Amino acid sequence: MQDENGASVPQTIIWGLYVVVILAVFFFFLIFLVPLPTYRLVGHCFEVCVSLICVASSVYAYTKLSRRAIFLLAAFAFGGYALATTFWYLFSIAVGRSFVYISIAELGFLGFLLIFIAAITVEFPLENTGVWWTISCIVISLAIPLLVFWDTGTSQPVHDIILAVRFLLAGLLIAVSISHGVYKYSLLWTGICLRCIAGMLYGIRETIFTTYSIPLFSSTPASQALSAYDFLSVIGPLVILSFALIQLGLFQYILLSKSPPVAA
Repeated sequence: MQDENGASVPQTIIWGLYVVVILAVFFFFLIFLVPLPTYRLVGHCFEVCVSLICVASSVYAYTKLSRRAIFLLAAFAFGGYALATTFWYLFSIAVGRSFVYISIAELGFLGFLLIFIAAITVEFPLENTGVWWTISCIVISLAIPLLVFWDTGTSQPVHDIILAVRFLLAGLLIAVSISHGVYKYSLLWTGICLRCIAGMLYGIRETIFTTYSIPLFSSTPASQALSAYDFLSVIGPLVILSFALIQLGLFQYILLSKSPPVAA
């Protein structure tokens, strides 16, 4: 990747991120073959490593490519997620997965969405897309938590509030991305959408499927039986894929942008 002024991203970084994309897709399907505890352990280690790779890539881009605030904000978002998912996994081992939601790790997960909302608002110019995009995204994103409340009641109000906040932030990130023209950059837009989907699936898994033990996939000679909660461990590969695409998308955006760099 190279812009009109000759600034470029080393090919090792670009190809490394594309390798991460391929590995994430491959790892997604391994859930049927790899024992679930091993799959979860490797998946969390994979998530942390990719998060730190994205931190390093964003810091490199800020210091060597363009001193735009979006790279610093992205580094903080990825770094916060790495800390949060590390704590989440260790905490789940200590107290059990059924008790890990809600913990301080939610600050890192929700903070990622908040930081990218701020980053896109600061970096990308506002386009004339109309306020209805924002209203529609918010209404659609809150519809699912409301349906959950209607079906399950509010026996755990804190869980329900965090679920609603998670969906609200995901909807806002999609809305902000649309209103600021992020959809013009395919890699970044795809990564953000995947990250929002993964975040919403995580909230659904931890509020609906924690006690839902009926197998979603029956065991076969080549695969293990998986409940809905078990299968949604594929959220990890989705997050990994989204991170790699977001980082590639940030490089794509900055190198295609014709506007002068903005000093942080």
